[in-house]
Amino acid sequence: MGRSKDPCWDEFRDPVAKEGLIVLQSSCKHCAHSIPANTTKLKFHLAICAKFKAKMLQKMNSSKRNIEECVFELEAKKSKTAWYDSMNLNE
Repeated sequence: MGRSKDPCWDEFRDPVAKEGLIVLQSSCKHCAHSIPANTTKLKFHLAICAKFKAKMLQKMNSSKRNIEECVFELEAKKSKTAWYDSMNLNE
């Protein structure tokens, strides 16, 4: 049993042999840039890939928006509950 595959490989297509090159090459799923199939080089590419960064930023912003919406809904429920509690005539 070998080492588990680094998650950075999910962002690249399977390595293929390119004509005239000794090292297998993987292409980025975001910008199609061809990189030697080496985990360190793949990680370095992801650090500078503008399209990958844009996609990650978009995901972060949508997650943040979802969190903000949940907080807003929670606050609305709290205030509604407080309003009902204040209207309780049994006390």
